[in-house]
Amino acid sequence: MTWVFREDVAAFRRRRWVRLPLAEDNEDLARAYFQYGQRQGRGVTLEAFCAVEGMSACFVWVPQDDQAASYAMQKPLGLKLPASSVEAGVVRWAARWKWIKWSTRLSGNGGLSDQLPSRAEALAWTSSVTGLAARRHGRGR
Repeated sequence: MTWVFREDVAAFRRRRWVRLPLAEDNEDLARAYFQYGQRQGRGVTLEAFCAVEGMSACFVWVPQDDQAASYAMQKPLGLKLPASSVEAGVVRWAARWKWIKWSTRLSGNGGLSDQLPSRAEALAWTSSVTGLAARRHGRGR
């Protein structure tokens, strides 16, 4: 299993794409974001987004307020798995990734922003508690 954020994935031409390699601290950030969600008391959802190179690429979703939790009918812990695994395409070249992201925005087929948190959002909510931002910039640990 691996953890992804909005910057790591795209949906374009009826296919999901994952940029590899993933950031080394994705797992730590996903864990911190999950713990943040637990402390908020609105519930947390763990969702399998796709399969990539034989692993499930998952993300953590935390409702940002009581209204979002209510709309999502959020429980203390939600688990979402697709009925059948969706194999994602892998992108390893920066130029190709930029083209896919640009094409996705141009087509208006982004749609992922409602589901996946960005790394910046997760860091903003968790860095004051975990110190991940300090570690990411070479300070701490």
